[in-house]
Amino acid sequence: MRLLTKAIPEGGDQRETVRALLRQAFGEETAEVTHSENGSPRLPAHPECSISISHCRSYAAILLGTKEERVGVDVEDKRDQTARLLPRYSSPEERTLLSEAGAHPILLWCLKEACYKAFSDIIGPAYSLITLREISPDGRLLTADVEGAGRVTARVRELPGGAVAVCLSARREAD
Repeated sequence: MRLLTKAIPEGGDQRETVRALLRQAFGEETAEVTHSENGSPRLPAHPECSISISHCRSYAAILLGTKEERVGVDVEDKRDQTARLLPRYSSPEERTLLSEAGAHPILLWCLKEACYKAFSDIIGPAYSLITLREISPDGRLLTADVEGAGRVTARVRELPGGAVAVCLSARREAD
């Protein structure tokens, strides 16, 4: 898997920043992105690749993998609303894990979003089927159970004013 991130300048265009990341990855002027029936991005010119794309006001990220890999990336700005809404997207046990680790709530949201992108064909829109189980001592690895897919790991990294998560343990079933 290969992660590329880029800061978006103040007032910058998120989609143009994603296109710049695609040019960086493939060395082409344009890499067309289409979408599958469930909304997942695809690269018709690179059928050997799977891709996940995320952007927020301050950052853009793409995660590339082989076509056999499920990939999921999420990048978010840190906002007060993330902490206020925490009870809506987390269980009491997940909030305890975050508190004990001293982790910002944005890391849990990024984990769930990255896992959702990797496994949306299995779990549908049910974020409640993604359950945080463990946070590494350094706070960079989060382990979660994804109903129907098993245990997965995400690497998370805080960015200035934001965070990014990459779903790591994700292999596609052979067709």
